[in-house]
Amino acid sequence: MTTANVWTVLPAAGVAEDVSAGPLTGGPLTGPAVSRTIVLALRQGGRVPPAVEVVAGEVVRVARRLVESGSWPTARIVTQQDRLGSDHPIEWTSRAGD
Repeated sequence: MTTANVWTVLPAAGVAEDVSAGPLTGGPLTGPAVSRTIVLALRQGGRVPPAVEVVAGEVVRVARRLVESGSWPTARIVTQQDRLGSDHPIEWTSRAGD
């Protein structure tokens, strides 16, 4: 079997198990500072298909769990108040590599 060095930037939360188990190695980006914003958006007005609501809810639940548990240590959840006054997480901001 031939191996090659391949590099990519992924959030640590997404590959932590593979890094722990050994198939991957990883390390933090140390500079320059890199950040990204991940946004989950659903259309306003009209009907949102139930499957879309379920998937969006699961994405929010998993992201919140990763942030709150410390598995995604540099991320923070930004909320936006909807028309009914409820706060819903709609974006995550994180330094790349975390």
